[in-house]
Order: sequence, then structure tokens, then C-alpha cells
Amino acid sequence: MLEHQDGLEGLGGLRGRPRRMGLPSWRTGPRVAFVSSFPPRRCGIASFTADLARSLKRAVPAARTGVIAVDPSWERMERRPPYAGEVDQVLSVTLEDADSYAAAAAWAERQGYEVISVQHEYGIFGGDHGEYVVTHLLRATRLPVVTTLHTILRRPNEKQRQLLVELAARSRTVVVQARSALDLLERVYGIDRARVLVIPHGTPDFPAIPSAAAKARLGFGQRPVLLTYGLLSPGKGIEQAIQALPQVTRRQPDVLYVVAGQTHPNVRKLSGEAYRQSLIRMAAELGVAHNVQFIDRYLDLEDLGWLLAAADVYVLPYPNEDQAVSGTLSYALAAGKAVVSTPFRYARELIGPGRGLLCRFGDPSSLAAEVLRVLESEDLRRTLEHRARAFGQSMSWEIVGARYGRLFEWVAGSAREEPAVPDASSAAWAAKMVTPRGLPLAGDWSQAHSQPGR
Repeated sequence: MLEHQDGLEGLGGLRGRPRRMGLPSWRTGPRVAFVSSFPPRRCGIASFTADLARSLKRAVPAARTGVIAVDPSWERMERRPPYAGEVDQVLSVTLEDADSYAAAAAWAERQGYEVISVQHEYGIFGGDHGEYVVTHLLRATRLPVVTTLHTILRRPNEKQRQLLVELAARSRTVVVQARSALDLLERVYGIDRARVLVIPHGTPDFPAIPSAAAKARLGFGQRPVLLTYGLLSPGKGIEQAIQALPQVTRRQPDVLYVVAGQTHPNVRKLSGEAYRQSLIRMAAELGVAHNVQFIDRYLDLEDLGWLLAAADVYVLPYPNEDQAVSGTLSYALAAGKAVVSTPFRYARELIGPGRGLLCRFGDPSSLAAEVLRVLESEDLRRTLEHRARAFGQSMSWEIVGARYGRLFEWVAGSAREEPAVPDASSAAWAAKMVTPRGLPLAGDWSQAHSQPGR
């Protein structure tokens, strides 16, 4: 089922607008249709897409943006202008309705969009492992595609591998958010790294709020504060952090571990608040109920800014070594927080070079030891905070939006020179999937900030 939600009067007139062949479309701005989950749906990729669209508009004010928003039938969203991310149009697609994906591809072409930007994670699309975005949308469009990969599995099953390979083959450019993904794509999926750009996860510009003021505002007193935030779901390792607290409280009895965020909508649909209640019971059984506070609500950027300002240590106890990206880690660095994390792939790349501390997977004692190192050494904490904030500034949405803007412009311009998109399975087409000249590779971004003090 499709629901057309148009925020531009007479947008259909774009179809009749003559293109100035030979002139850079940067003068008018690229026209980009994002395919993603989207606010008010509450998930990390929805927020990412809104932030990316907004940063693109600010980097290229003449850009035109629309969203093909994928919603499950049990969580239909009502969207009215002004839309999140300052986008101009939203078309809602039902996740489980295969035909609506093809209709959405036709809609994007009718509306005059030049580029389709897929924000890919297997779970946000319909079909087996989210196949509809490939089998019913991308196979139905002749528009050039840019795909941002939010999940790259190190051990995919054959279906998952085939889908990602076809998704990449049908994309002019693939974007990843960490350099470590380049080896993985080449080794596991056979995707040439020359076709991949690394553009980091964008981060907001958090105001510098004194920690004492933030703690007072939030009612934390002057207690040492550990923080983990995000939509609550199993698989984020909160259990390891709670199990570490008895060792932390022996030396820091007033410590407060704040777990902030609503239960993930998909988890809540299946099991209500059973997972949150299990964590509350665990804290009580370990005798640290007084040291754990759950904030059960969705956090807007202002809420998050105050919580991060109050935190002495940001804790990321993810148990999955293959975690390819973490928006919460990027945000914690941008806010200048000392981070203690398990050594999942993205964390090793971002905080490994002296910007944070790494603990062992599944080892509460290791996590407790690293947290205590930060809490008991002001010099160490301040050093980590300084390095984190300096590095986080290199990932600002202002910078990221400009990089995506240059990429979308290159893709739109190259499509005008060769407007017909051939069969993505052809060797000739695959050979054309090269990195645009003049775009900063994330290799440049990552290597430029590889020193601990940067």
C-alpha cells in the first residue's frame, strides 16, 4: 500500500523542467530520494536519514529531497509537512507489500528525482532478509543508486550475501562508515573496494554544558555517572554492564549507571517490557538496584545533550564483534566523553588509537576495571575527553552532509551523461562502478585522524 504525502505544491512540474545539459547541476542542486525508515518511526536508521537529509539541505540549499518511508503494517505512521529532516516529500510504503516497492520506484522517477539513496539494513525492509528493496524496487528503477550500508555481516548466510552483492552491483557507489568495512566487503562479498566510499556517521554539535550543571538538572546530585543510551533491546550487552557494578561499587559506592531509552518497538511488540523488567530484576539480585536508573522514553537531541554532559563515562558493552557502526559511539565522541567499550569492529577503529578504553567481551570484571581507571584518574578522563571531542569534530553533520552532497552531485551528473542504467549483472556495467574523482575517501578521513591526539 502506498500513501503519497506531498509537501510541495506543484512538485510534478519538475518533470517538465528542462535540464541544462553540460552545466553542473550543483547550481540547482541534486534531487535525491532516500529509501529508509523515517521519523516519526523510532529507530536509529530513521534518525540517521532525517539528519542526513537535513545536513544535505544545509550544505546544498538548492537540493531537493524526498523519502520513500518503509513502515510495518502494525506501525503505520502519519506524516504531515513540515517533515523531519526538512525533506520536501514523503511517500509511505508498507513493509510487507511487495508491489508497493515497485510503485515507489515509479513514483521517484515521475517526481523527477535523479538519485535513489538506499539506507540499508536487512531488518527494515520486507521479504526474506529484506529482499523487497532489491527485488521489487531497485530492479524496477533506472535511476542511479547510492547505497549506505548500516550492517555488514562477517558470516552472512547465502541469502544475505547474495542480496548485498546484488545491492552493491545495482549501486553506482556504496558508502560505508568505517574503513574496516572495506576489507570485509572485499573478502566476504567480493566487492571491489575501489567502488566504495567511507563517509563517517554524522554527529551533531553538542553544546559544552558543565557536568555539575547537567547532573543537577537531571537530579543525579554529584554521583559519578555511567551512561548507555539507545532503543533498548537484547543483544546490546546491558547485562554485562550491570554485572560489573558490584565490583565498581566496592570502590565507588555512589556510582549511578543510567540506561536511557525506550524499548525498541519491535521488541515491545513481541514481548512488551519483559526485557527491561529482566534487567531490573538482575540489578536487584546483584544488590545494585540503587545504582541503576532506567529512563524509559525516547530521547530528543536536547535530552541527549544533557545526559551526555552529565556522564563521566559512556559505556558500550556490545557483545557482537561484527558491529559495523554505532551512532551512539559517534555521538559520545562528539560530546567529548570518555568511553569504555567492548572491542567490536567499529569501536576498535574509532577509539582504539587512544581515544577510549577497551574491555573484553563478556567479562564484567574487565569492564569494571576500565571504568574504575577513568573514575579514579581525572587526568586520564580529561585526556580521553579532549581526544574524543577533537576526533568527533571530524564527523560533524556539516562535514558529512557536504561529502554526501558532492557524491550525489557526481552520481546525478554521470547519469545525465549516460542516463540509461544497464543490467547490473553485466561486466561492462560493473566496470563503471568506480569511485568518483575528487571525493574524499574515508581513507583520507580516517588516516588524517589516526593519531591519538587528533
